[in-house]
Amino acid sequence: MAGLAKCYWCSPESLSPEIAKNKDGQVIVTVGELANIVARRQAERVESCSYVFHRQGHRIKHYNRAWRTVREKAGLLGKLMYDNRRTVARNMDRAGMPRQMVKQIIDHKTDSMYNRYNIVNEKDVREGMAQAQAYWAA
Repeated sequence: MAGLAKCYWCSPESLSPEIAKNKDGQVIVTVGELANIVARRQAERVESCSYVFHRQGHRIKHYNRAWRTVREKAGLLGKLMYDNRRTVARNMDRAGMPRQMVKQIIDHKTDSMYNRYNIVNEKDVREGMAQAQAYWAA
């Protein structure tokens, strides 16, 4: 969620409507690793800066350099930031989460937007064919 860069300490768990891209606002549930990250940011908070995520007390406007460094270290130079969003959507779908819940988490309003992220790969097709074969054999 690129919106996390715009979270303020007064409300680190949500984006207010005037900040959110679609002007609706969004609740950001911080559990697991994300909760740990926010807790570390709280411990390193700069009182003069209202942003949860910042660079030496200044708002992060662009994260391109940091993203490039991460991709280089991980050997994933061709990856785009939105590839992560697609991966999250697919993984949640594959985990059996209800479509409405996934749409809310990744901030998609329509099924057509969600369907763009629900890419089927060869492994998915193989698993589907195996399930069909097992059904027909029963």
